Amino acid sequence: MNADEKTYFAAWSAFDSGRHRPAFRLAARGAGQGNILCCGLLGFFYDAGYGTRRDAAKALAWYKKEWRFAPHGGLCCNIASLLAAQGNARQAVYWWYLAVRRFQDGDAALELADFLQRHRPQRRGEIRRLIAFAAACAHITEAGRKTAARLSAQNQ
Repeated sequence: MNADEKTYFAAWSAFDSGRHRPAFRLAARGAGQGNILCCGLLGFFYDAGYGTRRDAAKALAWYKKEWRFAPHGGLCCNIASLLAAQGNARQAVYWWYLAVRRFQDGDAALELADFLQRHRPQRRGEIRRLIAFAAACAHITEAGRKTAARLSAQNQ
């Protein structure tokens, strides 16, 4: 395990054991030293307010820094959720679709379908296609499969 991985896992371990402030400090130190693994974790801490005050602007900045070096579907979803919470629906939808199309992320498809159902219910066909994609997707969690069943039942 290299030094970046050790720092990341030490921060994650501290977080997992409920020591949020030390976890935040470890992630901040690692991210400040260019540890890409810690960038997303630091974004998450700012996003959720673990070990620090919630700060959407800082969370977004750290998420996007990680994106430049290590893009993945979960990161797209984090960015999309943050943007949606700020009322930036157009950019949120862009990031969710990026996760769906580039990473074949079923959970992202469900997050997008749920968002559209709440905010753009007239896009029923698109919502159904996203749910069907997610249900057939290899990249979906068990919780995602349950969400797909619930959304599917609501969109019959």
